[in-house]
Amino acid sequence: MSELKKYSTVITVDDNTIKGDFGSAILEFSSANDYKNDINVLGIPYHFIEHGSVTPLQKSIGLGSESLKKYIKQIQKK
Repeated sequence: MSELKKYSTVITVDDNTIKGDFGSAILEFSSANDYKNDINVLGIPYHFIEHGSVTPLQKSIGLGSESLKKYIKQIQKK
């Protein structure tokens, strides 16, 4: 995980809930190892999401490809 130190900004994208999953593990690891990265955790919000086709659901919670591109561009402007 020393690769984490190479980047000032890290974005995790998970197809599971934000709480207690991949992004949370990265945040915990980063904190425990005193990394100073700007870590952005994206994933499914911790509330009920309607059932349906994956693509429209991803779009509705900001995880569609266009939403992710916009998010990354915003991060790059910082």
